[in-house]
Amino acid sequence: MSFTWTTEQIMGLSPDNYAVKIGRNLALAEKWLFTHTDAKQETIWAEYRNTGAKIIRVTITPQTLDYTCSCGSRKAPCNHVLALLLLWAEQPSIFDAAPLPAWVQTWRDQRQPPQSPSTPQITSSATDRADSDERRLHNTLSGLRELQLWLQDMVRGGFGALETKPKNYWESMSNRLVDAQAGALGRELKTIGAFVTLAAAGKTPKAVVHEKQLVNEWPQKLLSKLGRIHLLIQGFEQFNALPRQTQTDLREAVGWLNRISPDDAHSETVCDHWLVMGKVVTDEGRHKMQRTWLWGRQTNRPAQIIHLLYKPQSIDLNLIVGAEVEAELIFA
Repeated sequence: MSFTWTTEQIMGLSPDNYAVKIGRNLALAEKWLFTHTDAKQETIWAEYRNTGAKIIRVTITPQTLDYTCSCGSRKAPCNHVLALLLLWAEQPSIFDAAPLPAWVQTWRDQRQPPQSPSTPQITSSATDRADSDERRLHNTLSGLRELQLWLQDMVRGGFGALETKPKNYWESMSNRLVDAQAGALGRELKTIGAFVTLAAAGKTPKAVVHEKQLVNEWPQKLLSKLGRIHLLIQGFEQFNALPRQTQTDLREAVGWLNRISPDDAHSETVCDHWLVMGKVVTDEGRHKMQRTWLWGRQTNRPAQIIHLLYKPQSIDLNLIVGAEVEAELIFA
């Protein structure tokens, strides 16, 4: 993927609004000890003196967006990477051509280890995927059965008792559902809990600021939502006996991600020039989820790519908002 970076694209890489602000503040040439690039402009590197007199080294390959920074931040990309990219996009003339220093050359050598032709390729067979799906179903069912008991205790105690529950009452069960690979349902339960807590206290949640009558009717609304969750649990109890489309609906309701393979009978492969329309990263309990939205230029077809991220540095930065990528996508 080769293109010229824009300020908007770089800001779109930021993990949060705070990083946008700090990255913007650091994108001043006078704050950097030097900014260099190689003769082919494939790599840029710079040094920044932190407030504690610590020297921070940053290296980036702009076209592939590989990067490293010695600051040790858990954010990906960090403020220094964002700032250096902004300088590259907005003030390329300040980057003097220079030979690669040893620390940059070492990083470039290490990030592309030689591939051995004899290295076996690891593939996931249909049997492996089926076993994995069965384990996931078992794990989710275990969490849903705990949720069922939790709901039964709630109903037996009466909704009035919810006003005296501790703050972690809803959050604990929500986290249990995340552990059971039912993250979407866990988030929904946390949202319900926030609504009930505010409504029971006589306050109007922001989400329903134009529906103040719901503050007095929260028990009815809660009962309706819990009824839907009960039906969801019952659906998973007979999951394997249900039609494929119903299974898909249940998967989406709890937050399962469908693993798609070209070998699947129901999959469809589409080749197109895909425009990257948008991207968002959300917290999903113990991990993050990155959603990227694409639009097929020739097929006029939308697509969404979802990545589960289990550590900050694993955020996928290959699909940049505003870029166009020629690729084959597999749809379920």
